[in-house]
Amino acid sequence: EQWYGVDIDLATGRVKTLLLDGNNLRGHIPVELGRLTYLEDLALDDNNFINPRLPAELGQLTNLRSLSLSRSNLDGPIPPEFGRLTSLEELHLNDNNLIAFIPPELGQLTNLRSLSLSRNNLVGTIPRELGELNRLKELYLDGDTGLCLAPGFPADSQFASLARQSGVRNCGDTLTPKAPAVVQKAVDDAIVAATNGEGLRTGGGPVTVPLDALFTFTSFAARQVTYGG
Repeated sequence: EQWYGVDIDLATGRVKTLLLDGNNLRGHIPVELGRLTYLEDLALDDNNFINPRLPAELGQLTNLRSLSLSRSNLDGPIPPEFGRLTSLEELHLNDNNLIAFIPPELGQLTNLRSLSLSRNNLVGTIPRELGELNRLKELYLDGDTGLCLAPGFPADSQFASLARQSGVRNCGDTLTPKAPAVVQKAVDDAIVAATNGEGLRTGGGPVTVPLDALFTFTSFAARQVTYGG
């Protein structure tokens, strides 16, 4: 079922609400939406955008109270410009293909009550700045994807409390080396793969081993380390 909702202030002609969720929209989110600076509610959930990046221009919508872009095939990073949306109370970006790190600028959204970032491809540490989001009542994160609370994250913050309920831990608390035999096999397999089974040759390039082959962890994104043996 396709539907839309538009709320226009008849006295001024300004668009205050734009709801276009569930309409199978394609293409890209137009950057021109950033010109609707009196917009208070924007919903583009459940569409079929063609791997678009989130436009940084949406950060110009400083009157927004609700921004909902879930389940819409969105790609790329979360723009740091979203930190300008200081009136925002709800931000829903879950169930997309968003990548890279959570920008520390989101810590400026001190009116935020609901934040959903789950089921994306976000990695790395959750910046300490998000500890300022003490009005949060709802937080949805993936605790098993490598996200973790940055060292020095305010332990008594509302964000930290809600994050732990989602299984998110402190970054320094979850790294455990695997058994020596498992580590040795991972290194041996990497050498074989890099040299077509010939072993590590003199003058050859470095052999890389995925970090998650060497350690058991839930709070670090898989990275590569160099084995020089």
